[in-house]
Amino acid sequence: MKDSTELPVIGKIKHNGNQVSLQAKCVKRIVKAELCYTTDRGKHPDRLWKSIPANIYDETISASLPESFTAFFFNATSEENLMLSSKYIEKYN
Repeated sequence: MKDSTELPVIGKIKHNGNQVSLQAKCVKRIVKAELCYTTDRGKHPDRLWKSIPANIYDETISASLPESFTAFFFNATSEENLMLSSKYIEKYN
């Protein structure tokens, strides 16, 4: 496709305690990132979702998970205003 813009590519999420991070590669830089999470259980459509800003350093996006999270994912937005979401992670316990 001529004059098409390449979509950002989001890598696998890494866990280190309550810290989560991933690599995001993009033709233009990532200008906004957020961690979307819920503390609710039950049917997915009935859950209340919240979001907090994530840190961006070079190609790494990171955030601290709230203690009571039950599921989360990242959203990242590039300079071209293209948005991509990471894999959805559910906490089972």
